[in-house]
This record gives sequence, structure tokens and C-alpha cells, in this order.
Amino acid sequence: MMTEQASLISVVLVFYNVSVINLEAAIKSVLAQDYDCWELLLVDDGSTNHSRELAHNYARLYPHHIHYLTHERHLNLGVSASYNLGIARAKGNYLAFL
Repeated sequence: MMTEQASLISVVLVFYNVSVINLEAAIKSVLAQDYDCWELLLVDDGSTNHSRELAHNYARLYPHHIHYLTHERHLNLGVSASYNLGIARAKGNYLAFL
């Protein structure tokens, strides 16, 4: 549970057609943290494999912590544009990149 005194950390994870095993491991590494005042921004850079569904599922399971983002029309715009999307939507006092 987030406290008023805790600083929110925004974790930005950009992915494009990654292995669902690797994506799930990265998401679980954030979920396993002891610090509870965080948000995970899963930025899909136009994936066409099952990584997209996995990210959606985690966002549905943890709606207060995990957010799924993608570019307009689900375009592949590259890693820089994807990080910029995540940064623009981040609400935290601190940013972490995974």
C-alpha cells in the first residue's frame, strides 16, 4: 500500500516482440520488490507477438501499479520514441528504466 510520505518510482519498460518468458521475468522482478510505491509502464513499440497480450494481462491484474502503453495505431516508432512515451506518462518522482 502506498503511503503519502513515500516517493513514487516510475519504472519504464520498453518492449518489441520480446520473448514472453523474458518479459514476464522482467515484470515479476518489479513485482518482487519490497518497496511498494511504484508504477510500471509497459511500453509496447508495436509488437506483433504474444508479448502484447502478456503486458495487457499484467496491466489488468495490477491496475494500480502496471500500465500498458502503445503508440497511436500501434506503430513501431523505435526505442527512443517509446522511452519518451513512457517518460511523458510517468507520474513518479523518480524514473527507473528496465
